[in-house]
Formats: sequence, C-alpha cells, structure tokens
Amino acid sequence: MAFMGIDDFLAMRTGQLLCCSVIRENSAQKAPECHQERDLANEGDVSHLDQLNKKFAYHRAHVTATNNKTGQKSVLRLSLPAVRRKYFAWKLSDLPEEAKAGLKSALVDCNQPPKVLQREADIMASYLENRRFPATLQEIRTARRQVISEIMETDMEIHQALRNPKSVRAIEKMIYQKAQGILSKQRYNWKAITFSSKEKAAIFALASFPGYFAEMHRWNWCGILAAHHMWGEKVKHYCLVEENPYMRHFCMDIMRGKSYEGSGEMINKNVYFRRALLQSAQTKYDLVIVHRTLIEMPGAEDRQKLLEHLWKRTNKYLVIVESSMYDSFKALMKLREYLLEAGHKFDYKYVKNVLDERNLLDLELSNFLAEKKISDYEKFCRIQELLGDDFVIPTKLEPGFVFAPCPHDQYCPKYSKASCSFKVRWLENRADFKTRSKPKDGTLTGKFSYVIFEKGERPKGERTISRILEKNKIPGCLMCTVCTEKNGLQDFHVSKRTKDLYKRLKYIEPGQLLPFDEEYVRTGPRMSQTTGLPEKSEVASENTVESEMMKRVAEMPSILQLIEDDLSNEDIEPVIDPSEEEPEEQ
Repeated sequence: MAFMGIDDFLAMRTGQLLCCSVIRENSAQKAPECHQERDLANEGDVSHLDQLNKKFAYHRAHVTATNNKTGQKSVLRLSLPAVRRKYFAWKLSDLPEEAKAGLKSALVDCNQPPKVLQREADIMASYLENRRFPATLQEIRTARRQVISEIMETDMEIHQALRNPKSVRAIEKMIYQKAQGILSKQRYNWKAITFSSKEKAAIFALASFPGYFAEMHRWNWCGILAAHHMWGEKVKHYCLVEENPYMRHFCMDIMRGKSYEGSGEMINKNVYFRRALLQSAQTKYDLVIVHRTLIEMPGAEDRQKLLEHLWKRTNKYLVIVESSMYDSFKALMKLREYLLEAGHKFDYKYVKNVLDERNLLDLELSNFLAEKKISDYEKFCRIQELLGDDFVIPTKLEPGFVFAPCPHDQYCPKYSKASCSFKVRWLENRADFKTRSKPKDGTLTGKFSYVIFEKGERPKGERTISRILEKNKIPGCLMCTVCTEKNGLQDFHVSKRTKDLYKRLKYIEPGQLLPFDEEYVRTGPRMSQTTGLPEKSEVASENTVESEMMKRVAEMPSILQLIEDDLSNEDIEPVIDPSEEEPEEQ
C-alpha cells in the first residue's frame, strides 16, 4: 500500500546499496471436506442462516480451522466483505530503466571489465545468501568449549604432552588456535562488509541490486530509486545515510540515470546523502527504512541503540527488512519485542505521585502496580483508563504497534519453529548477459523477513485482517495457513464447492491479507501436541481424563520460562560510539 501523503523519507544502510533512507497428494485421495450440517443454497427461509453450511450460500461458507500449535479445532465462518478489498498485483520485479542506465554507466567507468566484476559478484551473491548474524559471546564461548573438549578427546598426543609442566602453556595455546581455526570455518567468523574501492562497490551492486530492489518494491516499500519510481516528486525530502564513501558515490552515479554522461543531474532533486545519522531528533521522517542493515551491527545492544535512535526520528512508519535466515528472524523478533515493551514502560514513582495527587491511589492499585507477574502493558492500560486518554504517560519510547505483517502485538507463534519469510521473484540484470537461474528463464527467487511499526496505539475496536502465510493447492481444495489476530496460526481448507470463496482465494499470494471476513462460530476441545489429550473442553469430561491431562501438563516445561531463560543468558556487547554531526551532500 502506498502512503501518498509522505513528506519526508529517510532510508539507512550500513554496507549496502539501496536501502539507505504444493503440497501434492495422491490423485485418488479426496480433498478434505469442510464442516457442515446442511446446504442452504436453495432454501429461501432466512431463519436457517445460523446453521452451518459447507457450500457457498448467502455469501458465506463454514470451514474447519485447526490451531497450528495446540491442535484445537474450530468452525470458521468465511464470508465475502461488503466492499471488495483491493490488492496490488505482484508482478515480476524489474529494475527501472533509469536505474539500469545509471548502473551501466557507472560500470563502464570502473577499472575492471564488467565480465570480471560479474564473476566476482556471483561469488559475493552466494556469500550474501548464506550470511548469518554475528553470534553472541555466550554462543562463541559455548562452541569453543565444545570444540576444545572434542580435540582433547580425539588427540591422545595432547594428553601425553600435558604431563610435562614445561610444555603446558605451549600446548594450551596450540589447542586454542586449533579451536579458533575450526570455529572460523563455521558461523563464528562474522565480519562487517567494507568497500575499499569503486570496483568493490560495483561488485556488491551487481550481486544484490535487483534482488534488494525486488524485496522493497514487492511491498511498495523501497529504497530511493523504487520510492521515486512510485511517488516521484510527491516526496519532499529523501535522506540516504551511507558511511562508506565509495558506496555513497557509486549510489550517486546510479541515481544520475540516463543523464550520467550529460548534465549529471540526479533523477530526483530532493535526494540528500549523509555520512552518518545526526544525533538531533528534531527532524522527523514519515517513512524510515532499515534494509539489510542490522546484520552489519556486531552486537544486540548496538542494534537496540540503533532502533531507539531511528524510532525517535520516525513520524509515522519504521520498516525493517532482513534475510530469511532463522537467526536474522530471531534478531528481528527481539527488536520487535523490545520496541513494543519499551512503549509501555513507565516511571512507577512518577505515576504513583500523579495518582496520589488525584486521590486515585489505593491499596488495591498499589498491589496491582507492585505485582511482577502482571505485564507493563496491562499496568499501562489500567493507569491510562484511570487518568484518561488526555493524559500522556511518559514511557521509555513512544508507543507503537505492528502495522505489518503481524495482525497482532502478541508473541510470534512462529518464533520457536521457523522464520516468517516471504518469497520474491525478479529479473536478472547481469553485466555478462548470462543467467544463473535453473530454468534458464532469466529470473531468480529469494526470501526475506520484515516488520513495519506504526507510531501510536493500535486503534480500539478496529478488527485486524488475518494474513496468509502459506497457500498450497491439493486436488479440489486450497490449503491455507493464516496468522490471526487472537487465535494464533490457523490451518484450514477451502474447497471448490465454496465457489466464489475459492475463486477469490485462488489468485491471492502468500503474504497478502485474507480476502474474506472471518468469524469463529464454534470452538472444540484444545488438543495437546505431545499427549493428544484435550487441555480444556467446554463439555465436562470424565475424571480419569482430567487427571491424566493434569499429570501430562504438569510434566511439560514452561515455554515462556525457557524463552525467558534464553534471553536472560545472552551476553551484551559494548556499544559503538555514535558519529558526530556532519553537513549534507547533494
């Protein structure tokens, strides 16, 4: 979706170009049937509307939805909305002609032939595709201890050499160096990407330019080139932050487009470049994009400080895009959790004084605020209700909520399983005019994860539409996995007998919003993944089943406790000093 009222645009990157500012079953097997009682399509009596129908009748149908985590089955009513929702067609992404012309002219001025640059770009593309986030100090220490213990167990000569006191230190140093060599071949050899020449910047551009542009353009969130391609002169101010001078100047060359050899003017006169972010937060931007930048930060605290600074510079939307690797998704979700929690963390002493002045503080409220098991969000909502919406509670960061892709601000249901990623497809743009694609059609595919934050509180009473994460076609049916507002991940099937529902869902791609209005009309017993026994049931069960259920549940570890322990054990690395203010370059 495009926000046409955008006044300013800030994009940032650290070491990258653009983002600065089905399942097949046996054909003989029948498609799974939807929950049904009777078909109401040919009945004229509207008194039967409350009954369940599996076929399409009265602009709706009922399907059986299953919770992806608990196994709880529900009856889901899908109905066509009164106003049809508009969707942008996701076509094959391709670079704009101005970008192609600018890139071609910039490559001609390099000291190396374009074919040589393309050969090195293919190597870098494979490196970027498999690049992982830097490991924490705790992960490195744990891996080093494990490697050293394996070396000690397998090499018997080391045991004999350690018996000599004079050679102990030399042997220990040798073991340490050997362990470091093994770790360096794994994911523990992270280094920030640097560019020492214009040719290095050109290699990076050839390796990542079309794919990174496609990631942003698919969601209508884009770097400066894609933003200009969408909004043009409607954006009053573009600001691109790039520390490396070679990459900054190469990006300027691309921005000149077809006028590279002529006047040398950029395709948009409202584009400004900075070497670093200014510390002052007086100037705010309606849209701030951080694309493939977090992976260049050495530690979790550095990423957190960057997020805080960018959030202060954000007026409306903050977009963060990273790769589809699980560690990238994990880092993204930690920042998501931090921003949502910091938006509701307040000074208890200040709030208590305000409540005391207004004679609202009693013993019950004091105990409520002192209870550690109650979240900061619940306390924030309770205090806001007492003080009224006109009173602004000072928090650590300005409140915000997840605009996309999550339809909720709760814990991510995919966090413990796999990354929540989305596919994108683009046309190759190579200097040697060859192709790397397996079907030899000149197209490549990739995946990425993203999150968009919006400032302010989530609108009350406004229902959030579920988002389709997966869609697979099986004989006579479409199988979908959607992320819902209050019911986690739900799996359901839409058969061909639902007619209009099936036709509308057929042309929706994963990552888009569900094209129906949904309502859960009946909920069954909640099933445990490990035991298969109902955890909660609306119907009274036998005492033997209840006792077995309580016994099994008591033996299961607390997932929240495991996550809390994992986060508390993470080592924090030192923070990099922020850069000083510098003038703009145009």
